[in-house]
Amino acid sequence: MSPAYLDCEEALRLVHRFLGEEGESVEHLALREHLESCRPCHSVYLDSVGAAAALGRARRRLREEGEKNARRATQRRLALAGASPPNQRRRRNLRILFLPALAIFAIVQFQNAFGAAPRADLAVISGPVAMPEMLIEQPGTVLPMERGDWCATAPGASARLVVGRSEVHLGSLTRVMLEDTRPLRLRFGQGTLVLNGPATVTSSVGVIEVAEGRARLTFENAILNAECLSGRLAGWNTEGGREFVAGEEAVFYY
Repeated sequence: MSPAYLDCEEALRLVHRFLGEEGESVEHLALREHLESCRPCHSVYLDSVGAAAALGRARRRLREEGEKNARRATQRRLALAGASPPNQRRRRNLRILFLPALAIFAIVQFQNAFGAAPRADLAVISGPVAMPEMLIEQPGTVLPMERGDWCATAPGASARLVVGRSEVHLGSLTRVMLEDTRPLRLRFGQGTLVLNGPATVTSSVGVIEVAEGRARLTFENAILNAECLSGRLAGWNTEGGREFVAGEEAVFYY
């Protein structure tokens, strides 16, 4: 049976209905055909896939943390049940000694999670490099980038973007837009990127997430090539997703 025609409104409704599902029904085939020909809907689909993946990872981390806390609580109850009064006093004294350190650790973690967003600095290695309303030709120039800012390197030029502990090297003829800094998220228009994660890169043909380690991405003529140099990364497009380790690479296209 041939797939039915979908308009954008119906396609977006099916995107949220079938997100993460594989199938060969008429609606699945019609949605796939629409996404292959409609770039705006395809971009919405990729953003939805990335958001769903991030939510799944957060839920998994919360579940694992809950299981770990439950095991610790059980071990603590068993230890206290068999402890003698001197041992109990010793444990109480140790807890008193460690409470200030635990409080400081909790404050630092809270600030990291909910404090000010990390600063994004773009350093020109060799110019010229274009940013909104300016052209930088002097090597060594460092300028801040805000969310929504874009930058583009000229032929033979290069630059380095640093956001917290994440670092991105922009090669010649490369264009990116800064979507977010916590965590680092870039919109990749064209060119070559070498990333030290964590970082997420979105494009018109796929989403790449560098959880840890380094990766090289090239994007030309609507073809995205992702190579894992160290650590691990994950990639998604309309056909699904997978993870990669050092030495592996994948190609994403319409």
